[in-house]
Amino acid sequence: TILWGIAMLLPRKMPDWLSMIVYPLICALHGISFGALYAPGQALMYGLNFEQTLTWIAMGLPFDAIHAVGNFVLGFLVLPLSKLLLKLENK
Repeated sequence: TILWGIAMLLPRKMPDWLSMIVYPLICALHGISFGALYAPGQALMYGLNFEQTLTWIAMGLPFDAIHAVGNFVLGFLVLPLSKLLLKLENK
């Protein structure tokens, strides 16, 4: 939901050169923050206190870093794929 909200706040008529910077960065930021966003739900499910929740987030940082790199790389596909979908829609 947070990623969708951020994407909706972006201007629709962004220049292509700027889109190729912004979209991968937003994807990467979402990937690195995934653990922190997911941790409150985990804390409630597993009955963790605040300290344990912070430990849970810290233990997940290596995965979050990998997630961020993958999202960053795949973020470069957002613009070409969206253009392709628009082209297919207009046919």
